[in-house]
Amino acid sequence: MASLQTCINFHSYRKAPRTFAASRKPTLQYPLISCHELRVAVVGGGPAGASAADALASNGIETFLFERNPGGAKPCGGAIPLCMLDEFSIPLSLVDRKVTRMRIISPSNVTVDFGKTLLPGEFIAMTRREVLDSFLRSRAQASGAELISGLVTDVVVPTMTGGDYVVEYNESGRRRSVVVDVVVGADGVNGRVAKAIKAGSYSCAIAFQARGEIFLLFVSFHPQSMGGEIIQMS
Repeated sequence: MASLQTCINFHSYRKAPRTFAASRKPTLQYPLISCHELRVAVVGGGPAGASAADALASNGIETFLFERNPGGAKPCGGAIPLCMLDEFSIPLSLVDRKVTRMRIISPSNVTVDFGKTLLPGEFIAMTRREVLDSFLRSRAQASGAELISGLVTDVVVPTMTGGDYVVEYNESGRRRSVVVDVVVGADGVNGRVAKAIKAGSYSCAIAFQARGEIFLLFVSFHPQSMGGEIIQMS
């Protein structure tokens, strides 16, 4: 991964060849960027954004992590699967409650019971988001990511192949901007990144989870088609 910081042009890969070995680890052949390190902006400092920033920075990629309110507490989203503790190296001390039974009631009075499939000794790990998020952001910083406590106001998408993204933000009352090669949107379905790429309004969302060999995914959006492509890298 360290070689990525000088050799991959993510804006020119559409016609670039790819070859895959039998091990399913891809060998990439892409145009080179001379004298240019890859710069990535991660918008949103929650668990997804902080984990992405940590993975990028750990592999030597210059990473900017944007979070508008690092000290804020979020009242929801603190439940995490038990397997996440090991997969994301989350210390057990961050678990605030160990829940074995839970009933969720929707506004339309539909109830869902959790915990019926738990094995003996298993539990649903309940965390406080301000504690979990702070831990993950601090780990990303320790890996080399730059945490920016600012509100992203706009993401300027390039109008030509090979162009840069410009992330505009307010920090301590001042308007600033940073130029990057890749933008990772982790600020929600209605966030600034989704608006910048004109993602539109959807009545449903699709999420996926994979087990086994993990690949780092980079997504590049093209303003002409508003479509996205994914490059897999081991």
